[in-house]
Amino acid sequence: MYKLCFKTEDSNTNCILENLIPQNYYKNNTYEIYYKCYRNCNKCNEYYDANNNNMNCLECIDGFHFVDGTNNCYDETLLESGFYLKNDMFYPCEENCKTCSDSKTNINNISSNNCLSCDITKNLYLVSDLKNCEPESFFDQKEYYIKANEEGKIIFYHCYDSCALCNEGEILDESTNNYVHNCLKCIMQKQNWKDIFLIKKINGKNVMKDVVHVKLKEMKKE
Repeated sequence: MYKLCFKTEDSNTNCILENLIPQNYYKNNTYEIYYKCYRNCNKCNEYYDANNNNMNCLECIDGFHFVDGTNNCYDETLLESGFYLKNDMFYPCEENCKTCSDSKTNINNISSNNCLSCDITKNLYLVSDLKNCEPESFFDQKEYYIKANEEGKIIFYHCYDSCALCNEGEILDESTNNYVHNCLKCIMQKQNWKDIFLIKKINGKNVMKDVVHVKLKEMKKE
């Protein structure tokens, strides 16, 4: 009984039954030839369509994953180009993230884009606690301070809870073994906080020495 066989594009001597499509090839019925898929595909139904950036993959090679909503397969280097990997699928990060760990979520009822780094060409900075990328104007008169992390990336970190403005986060003063809040301005409206005025006498008069911003519940403990 006659059975239809196709040659592969890289062999003029081998004939393969039409229902036994070799791995990394697709069948072209017009020319009765098995053509190679794009290099990232394990299986495909057509070759790479450059005009539409479509790899036409049906299955990815080992170590590669589909991009959601496409037939394209990439390896994990795509994570550096604005995508995150979840359940064996690449998804695009939210706008302004250069890299991210997930889609938009809520952190303490505040929207977070889960950015890991920002697009510096847009002059955006990472907010450490929100994991959002914001322009520098976002931080005007807000409770953040700027600092480079271990990799040299500029990140905005949240000030100590009682600071309206600061130049650094809370640190331990080893000379006194006390924590310093580094506030430049206190949050006066915050509930359950109170300014404690430290007084010393100069020439018999009471003079304010310093202001300490403390939680009322901490005062009760004392």
